[in-house]
Amino acid sequence: MHSSTLTLSSADTLHLAKAVRLPTSTQRASLRAQIILLAADGVPLRAISRQLQCRPATVRKWTRRWAAKGMDGLDDAPRTGRPRTITPEQRCCVIALACSRPEENGFPGVTEWSSRLLASRMVTTGEVVSLSARSVARILARASIKPHRCDYWKRSSDPLFAEKMHPIIDLYLNPPSNGPVWCVDEKTSIQALQRRYPDLPLRKPGELSKREVEYIRHGTRCLTAGFEVATGRVIGLVTPNRPATVFVDFLDYLDAEVPSGQVIHVVADNLNTHRGKEVAAWQEAHPGRLEMHFLPFYASWLNQVEMWFATLTKRLLRRGDFTSLDCLEAQIHMFIKTHNLTFAHPYRWTYTGEPLAA
Repeated sequence: MHSSTLTLSSADTLHLAKAVRLPTSTQRASLRAQIILLAADGVPLRAISRQLQCRPATVRKWTRRWAAKGMDGLDDAPRTGRPRTITPEQRCCVIALACSRPEENGFPGVTEWSSRLLASRMVTTGEVVSLSARSVARILARASIKPHRCDYWKRSSDPLFAEKMHPIIDLYLNPPSNGPVWCVDEKTSIQALQRRYPDLPLRKPGELSKREVEYIRHGTRCLTAGFEVATGRVIGLVTPNRPATVFVDFLDYLDAEVPSGQVIHVVADNLNTHRGKEVAAWQEAHPGRLEMHFLPFYASWLNQVEMWFATLTKRLLRRGDFTSLDCLEAQIHMFIKTHNLTFAHPYRWTYTGEPLAA
C-alpha cells in the first residue's frame, strides 16, 4: 500500500504532532506518530524507513493499522499469552496461609514460612493441583507480604511507665524556656576493626562492593554523646570505658557548650553513673545549672540520641576500616563535626507511628 493514500483530519494531525513533541510520550508512540505524519505527507514507504531508521515492515504495519482503525490502530493489540493457571481465589489462599503460623498448619516445630513450604502446603491441602515456589514468591511480592521478616520491639516493665513517659514527651514538644534539652547516653564497646585485606575494586557500574570478612581487632572505645533536641547538634566524648567520672567530665563539656545562666536539661536512662554521688556533687558545685530527667526503666528508645547512634553506625562504623584506637577516635570526632555542619536537624519524633503528642 502506498503511503499517499492516508488522509488525516486536523484533529488527528494535532494529536499525532503532540505525541511526537511531548517529552512524556513513549518512544514507540512517537515513532508510530511520525510514521503516520510522514505517510500522510506522501513520503514513500522506504524513504520513511530510512528517515526514521526502522524496517520497511514496521512502516507498512502501522500505515495499514491506521488505514483500518484510525487512531485506535496505533494502540498495541491485546496479546493472548499463556492463560492464568492460578485463580484469584487461590492467590488469596496463598496470602492467607502466609499470614498464619506454620505450626498451626501441619508443620510442628517450624516457625517461619518459606515459598517452597507454602507451595507444598497448598498442594497438600488440595487448594491447587500444582504450585511452584517461584509463583508463591511472586504472589507475596505483589501483595507486599514478607513472612520471613519481623520487627523487634521492647515492652517496658516499669509499672510507672506512663507517668514517667509523659514528662519526657512534654520536654520534646514543649521545651522549657530557661535552657536547652540534651539527650545523653553512652554507646559502649565500639570496636576498632581493621580489614585484613583492602576492598576489591568495582569492575562495572551497579556491582556490589566486595569486602574481606576477616579483620584485626584493635580494642574498643566508649562514646558518651549528647543530642540537642532543638537543633540536632551533637557533642561527644570518646573514652576507654564509662566510669562515673566520665559522665561528670561530659557534664563539664556540656557546661562549656551551653551559655551561662541557662539550665541544662538532660534526658538520660537510669544507669548508676547518671545518678550517683559524683553527679550530685557536680550539681552542688553548679547550683541551678543542671536538671536531670530520667526515662522509664527499659525505655531507652525514648531517648533521641539513640536515633543518632543508629545514624553513626550506618554512616561510619558499619563500613569503617580503623587501623588503631586513635584512628577510630579521630574518625568519630570527624563524623560528629561533619554531622553538625551538614546533617544536623531536629528529629520529627514519632511514637507508635503517630505524631508525638503529650
